[in-house]
Amino acid sequence: MISFSNREMGFVVDKLLQQKEIVEKPLQSSLENVKFIRGATILGNGSVCLVLDPPSIVQFLFKNIKTR
Repeated sequence: MISFSNREMGFVVDKLLQQKEIVEKPLQSSLENVKFIRGATILGNGSVCLVLDPPSIVQFLFKNIKTR
């Protein structure tokens, strides 16, 4: 669950393949302004995996919703 402006939100996924501890690396300067991506990591098989930025996703989704 993620909280933003006194609201909670969760992400729905089709399948969780596995859980791993990762070392997140920042994006290069040419990619640092890509929305919703916080960084990248290299998986055990050598694949590059982008790391989502949940707070920026939630802020984008709720930025125009007024609290009651």
